[in-house]
Amino acid sequence: MLLSHFWNFIFLCETRAKDLWRLVQPSIDKKSPCVLIADDTLIAKTRSKKIEMVHYQYSGNEHDVIAGIGLVNLLWHNL
Repeated sequence: MLLSHFWNFIFLCETRAKDLWRLVQPSIDKKSPCVLIADDTLIAKTRSKKIEMVHYQYSGNEHDVIAGIGLVNLLWHNL
C-alpha cells in the first residue's frame, strides 16, 4: 500500500512506540547482528507563526533556541 508522506507522518504521530514495534517486528531478524541508528534534526521554521507542530527548541547549528520541527529518523541495519 502506497501512502503519501503526509499520511505516513500522521500515522507515526498517532502511533505509540510499542504499537510501531509490533508492526515492524516481523520484518526484523533479531538473531543476526544488527544496529539501530538514530538521528535527530531540527527543521528550522523561524518565519512560521501558526504551524501547529512548530516548537521552540535548541539548535546546535544556530547555538540558540529557535522555532522549528523536531524530527527523529530511525534506521535498523543488519550487519
